[in-house]
Amino acid sequence: MKTIIALLLSMFCITAHAQTLSLGIGQAVSNSLNDEHSTAWMISQGFPVSGPFRVQVGYLNEGHQRGSKRDGITVLGAYRSRFMPWLHTEAYLGGYITSTTKAIGETTYKDVYRPMLIAGYGVQVSPARPVQVRFTWLHIMSFQSRDSDVFLASMGWRD
Repeated sequence: MKTIIALLLSMFCITAHAQTLSLGIGQAVSNSLNDEHSTAWMISQGFPVSGPFRVQVGYLNEGHQRGSKRDGITVLGAYRSRFMPWLHTEAYLGGYITSTTKAIGETTYKDVYRPMLIAGYGVQVSPARPVQVRFTWLHIMSFQSRDSDVFLASMGWRD
């Protein structure tokens, strides 16, 4: 269900001018669980707001870590700096509505929903229009349970 909602949000954003659709995969590192690693992935849709400012809506899955699985919808504001026509950097700040699936016993699971904050930085290379490659670091601040860092390598395209 959560994946369907994320895909619908991405499809809604496709009508925006100069949008960017990307799919990334990488690692999530839990800073509270002895640096436990898991595979993370994200699908996102970004579009310009004004000048160097952009908005990015996406679905982030942080993978499976000891006793839980965390994923959810992200809405990030981004500030883009252009160094060369094919090289950009972006600073991110935004929200993350998560659903953490926790094991309760051996056969019972419970979803816990929480708002979180994300800050991050990315480098984007556009080797040939419309293809884009992005390397992103996102720091997720939960303020209650566990913070994590997500490192993604993404491939995308821009209209």
